[in-house]
Amino acid sequence: MKLKFFLLQAVLLLSPALLFAQAQNDTQPTHSVFMTPIYNTGNGFDPYQLAFEFGYTYESEKATALAAGFLGEEDYQFTAQGIWWPFRWSKGRMGLGAKYNFTYFQELSITNNILAGFWLETQPVSWFSLKVNTVSLYKMRTIFAIRDTNPVLTNLTMGFDLSLHFYPFYWYEFYTAIRTHELFRYNLLGSPALCAGSVFHLSALQELGAEARVRYTDFFTNSAMFDSCEFALRLRWFF
Repeated sequence: MKLKFFLLQAVLLLSPALLFAQAQNDTQPTHSVFMTPIYNTGNGFDPYQLAFEFGYTYESEKATALAAGFLGEEDYQFTAQGIWWPFRWSKGRMGLGAKYNFTYFQELSITNNILAGFWLETQPVSWFSLKVNTVSLYKMRTIFAIRDTNPVLTNLTMGFDLSLHFYPFYWYEFYTAIRTHELFRYNLLGSPALCAGSVFHLSALQELGAEARVRYTDFFTNSAMFDSCEFALRLRWFF
């Protein structure tokens, strides 16, 4: 019953975003594609050290949509996301969204992650903006070694993403973030990533970004443990 309700919630939240993304009267939509090589220190659970992300994004005043893939050693993923922004004002917007992630760990497991929740973006002054979302996360995982006795393991938890963005120059952006879910990582609430990154706006059609991620387990307890570090370099083209 919980899964059926959650799937219905995700569909109801995702469908309007995808419909608005197709709307002909949306103002000034922006399309982009990106590619991101990644290096992971290999200390934690992740089975890869080198990986590659790629994807497409749609951005407009009313909706945001994303489709992306991940290729790593023994780790293959796909993520789709849609956000509908029904509440908009001069310095921000708030919306409803949903995200789906499929993860295949070769010879280990298959995981389906379904998220639905609320997104908020606000820029009270020209040099600073705040972006935050809170979601419900439903995980369905099949571990090959025990699937005969336990076909599917499930978890229902909460998640959040809080980021602070600073714009000291028109061509440069710096941000910090704490995230319990990333584009290709969906752990339980107590295992967030601390992130810091920069974006260089090379031109109206191209930008270059770099990000460092430090990941922990049991972060909100007295037994917090370091998991791994990851470094990403992203190149994005707009059209």
